[in-house]
Amino acid sequence: MVTKILFSPIYLRIKIFLLCGCLLFCSSKESAPKSHVFANLLAFVENAIERPHENEEGGQNSKNYFVIDSVSPRVLLENTDFVLKGKFPSSMNEEDLLGDGASKYVLITEQTDSKIRLHVSFCPTVELIFIRTNEPGVENKLPVPCLGSFRYSFRNLILNLGETIEPIPPTDSINLQRLRSMGEITFGVEPALPIGLHLDQNTGEILGNPMETTGDLFQTFSVAARLKEDPFVKITTQISVLVVTEQERDNRICRPVSSTSTCRFPSPYSCTKAGICFQGKFSCLMDIRCGL
Repeated sequence: MVTKILFSPIYLRIKIFLLCGCLLFCSSKESAPKSHVFANLLAFVENAIERPHENEEGGQNSKNYFVIDSVSPRVLLENTDFVLKGKFPSSMNEEDLLGDGASKYVLITEQTDSKIRLHVSFCPTVELIFIRTNEPGVENKLPVPCLGSFRYSFRNLILNLGETIEPIPPTDSINLQRLRSMGEITFGVEPALPIGLHLDQNTGEILGNPMETTGDLFQTFSVAARLKEDPFVKITTQISVLVVTEQERDNRICRPVSSTSTCRFPSPYSCTKAGICFQGKFSCLMDIRCGL
C-alpha cells in the first residue's frame, strides 16, 4: 500500500513541484522574475490533483479489452474441446465470449493471456456467435459452425433373418444439411453391420438382406457422416439392430393376457421372452425384451 502511494502519479508530481520550487527559490535571492514559473508549476500540480487517476484508468480499461484472433478447429462438434487464440484478461468467462446463457453449453477448462481452451457439451444452434472483441467501434461478431448429431427414423431396428429390407436413409436433419453444405460427405459404421447388411457410403442408407442373427440381443453401432476433404469434421449417431429367427420373433410379440393376482392391470400385455406383465401394449412394446 505504501509503495503504491509513493509511486502514484500525484505523489510523483508533488515531489517534482517541490524539487523545482526549491531549485528556483533557494538558488537565488531574486525570486520575483521566476514567479511565472511558480505559477505554471502550481497549475500543473492542481491539474494532477483534479485528475489523479486519468492515466491509470485509461491503462486499466485497455487491459480489460479482449480480442479473438482465431478459433480451432474451424468447425465445432458436440462433446469436444476447442481453442481460442488472441488477447484475454484473466477475468474472462463464458458469457463474455458468447453472451448470456453460454455456461449452459460451453465450459472454460484452461486459460492464459493468449489462449483459452473450452469444452462444448452440445450445440444450441448450428452456429455459435462469438463476441470477437469488446473494444468500442470494432466489428465484434465471429460466427463459427457447431454441429450436433443426426438420426435415423428408428431407435431400435428389428429385422427378420433372411428377409430383404427396404433402404433406410438417415433423417434429413439440420446438422446433416449443414455438413453437406461444407462439401462432399461420406458415411461409415463401426463395428461392421451383421452379414448381409451394409451402409451406403454416399447416402447413409442401411440396406440388404441379413444373413446372420444377433443372438437374440440388440447390437449397437456407431454411424458417422464426415467431410471427405477433412475427415475430422464429422457428426455421429448410434443405432441398435436386432436380427431374429421366426422363433425369436414370436417370443417377442406383445399379446394381451388375463389379469391375475400378480398381474392386476385392467388390460395387461406380455411377451414370452420377458415373462412379466405390462400395464398396457405400449409399455410392452417399449421393453427391450419384447418390442413386437
